[in-house]
Amino acid sequence: MIIRLALESDIQAITELLLSLTEYPSFQKMGLEAVRARVTQSFAAHHEQQVIFVAELEGRVVGYTVVYWMTLLFMATEGYISELFVHLDASGQGVGTALLEKLKQEAILRGCKRLTLINLMDKESYRRQFYAKQGWTEQKNTVRFVLNLEGNL
Repeated sequence: MIIRLALESDIQAITELLLSLTEYPSFQKMGLEAVRARVTQSFAAHHEQQVIFVAELEGRVVGYTVVYWMTLLFMATEGYISELFVHLDASGQGVGTALLEKLKQEAILRGCKRLTLINLMDKESYRRQFYAKQGWTEQKNTVRFVLNLEGNL
């Protein structure tokens, strides 16, 4: 397995991966062109604070992750993992683990003090305790607040 920085030539593979995820029906509702446009937009917005890695298995992209590096005012740099997806037919083959390990190595190189992510409780990765098995701890004293701005656009 190879973990590497994503290239623009990976846009189609990432698009297809997202469309294959039956656990996320919103991607299928959006359709191929809209998902591809979103992935392309993400690549266009790529900068030093956002890094995309892909996992390749036998020459095929089977997973990817996006991390944002944030310098916090009163703390050291933190990495926020906004996306980590693995193709369903590559699940259980160590792809997610390899992507997390790459992010951990990159975070250490950047002097980060921690990595964070959000995992929804109704997702398979949460039910299987994927992140806990990788040494991540769930913050029991944290509440996620969201302000939906969709109606205000």
